[in-house]
Amino acid sequence: MTVLLFTLALIVVFVVLGNLLFLKPSRTRGDRASASNYRARSHFLSPAERSFYGVLKQAVGDRVAVFAMVRVGDVLTPAQKRSANRSRWQSEFNRVSAKHFDFVLCSPDGGRVLLAIELDDRSHQQKVRQARDGFLDAAMASAGLPLVRVPAKRGYSILQLLELLGPHLGLDSAEQEKAPIGAAGGPAEGSCGQCGAPVVLRRGRKGAMAGQQFLGCSTYPACRWVQPMSPTPEPSPASIEVQ
Repeated sequence: MTVLLFTLALIVVFVVLGNLLFLKPSRTRGDRASASNYRARSHFLSPAERSFYGVLKQAVGDRVAVFAMVRVGDVLTPAQKRSANRSRWQSEFNRVSAKHFDFVLCSPDGGRVLLAIELDDRSHQQKVRQARDGFLDAAMASAGLPLVRVPAKRGYSILQLLELLGPHLGLDSAEQEKAPIGAAGGPAEGSCGQCGAPVVLRRGRKGAMAGQQFLGCSTYPACRWVQPMSPTPEPSPASIEVQ
């Protein structure tokens, strides 16, 4: 009887080991097949987000670090410790783990979150999005962090953006006026009159605008729109060379 039980036990062990050996390669092949069903997205940010990002970077310069598409769960965590009530902690974390902020501004070393920015387009008028927005507003307020909402539009004013973000970044009006903005280090405001991209302050090297400052499209040379800073006749874009 003992020999019979021992024999049956060996058979069971061999069957289990055999199944494991046969199933493991099959599972691996399935993982490899499913892992091949992906492609790179054409752009990380949408056109509206890329436009805003360019203006935002010009506005804040190197005084803060700018991150895009940050998971809310990397900014906020449940106030109650996980060890105190694991199920409640997990439930509250799940409410933020799948959500993202459009932009997050941090200290220059990336160590401290200063504020989050949401670009509100027409989709935020939907009841579902309004409920989501209300939850994020309340959650950020509970954590003592500003959540700045900026209406999505074709162009943005750098100075107006600084006025909106300055109080949260600890910038007074004098510091904002001295902020290094634009490719030539001077203040630029508004958007390109031709393509809607942010504008920068430039100085001509040659041609009709040699030595003169003017506003130019930040996408130059793709777009050659310019606007003189003085009431002199606007020259042909082809005759302008910029820094």
